[in-house]
Amino acid sequence: MKELDGAKKIYQSIKAPPRLAEVISTSCKDYKKKKHWYKAALCTAATLCILFVGLLNCSSVFAQSISTIPVLGNLARVFTFTQYSVEDSTRQISVKQPQVTNTGNAALEKRINKEINAKVKGAIAQAEERTAADKKAFVETGGNPNDFIPAIVDVNYEVKCSNEKMLSFVLNTTQTQANAFTDQTFYNIDLKSGKELTLADMLGKDYKKLVDESVRRQIKERLAKDANLMYFEGSEGFSGINSKQKFYVNKAGNVVVVFAKYEIAPGVMGIQEFEIVK
Repeated sequence: MKELDGAKKIYQSIKAPPRLAEVISTSCKDYKKKKHWYKAALCTAATLCILFVGLLNCSSVFAQSISTIPVLGNLARVFTFTQYSVEDSTRQISVKQPQVTNTGNAALEKRINKEINAKVKGAIAQAEERTAADKKAFVETGGNPNDFIPAIVDVNYEVKCSNEKMLSFVLNTTQTQANAFTDQTFYNIDLKSGKELTLADMLGKDYKKLVDESVRRQIKERLAKDANLMYFEGSEGFSGINSKQKFYVNKAGNVVVVFAKYEIAPGVMGIQEFEIVK
């Protein structure tokens, strides 16, 4: 204790340098200035980012002009062309519709964008027609209109791969009422030729054998790892890919084949994907 008391007395006897208070005050002022500048810079950057994305979403002309600039080109090749939400007593619709540009093939872009637009409009019209009929039947059989469950339609997209060689993205259209079902349309574009890629382009002429063997092997591996998983067997199970097999290209450049809900497994298993490494 004596040693501690001695050390305390020595500490208390030390005099602070004359300019210490001034240095501390100046440092605090500098910090506040830097902090203020930092916040301002962040706000400016965020505003510019929002403005840029907004212009991409609202103006196809702006998106096309940006797509010619190096580095920014990949961002602008697929952009949100239309985005809106509608909600009332019979429907809940959320749409984030993409448009593709700068692929090097104007005819291909026109066809894809026209197809996407038709799919989105068709899905919404179908859901609205079915829901209107369902609500009418529900009310006519004594149901309370306020208890009617509206149809839910969600349209969105996801870019799977975007580089100087290729562009791969998927359009998802999900309709939900008693249960949910997602329709997926995949687009895989060779940016050098401006044409849509096929499995043969990606995996060679023996692509079917390669994919079939890989999918069968992966199904066995998944079942061995998790006893709770389930895949259909026999004639209802996986019997090989077809000529219209859905697939996309991931960021690693590998093909990923996709099977819809109920296609090769019970609905609880959802959409099934298998990466094919050549």
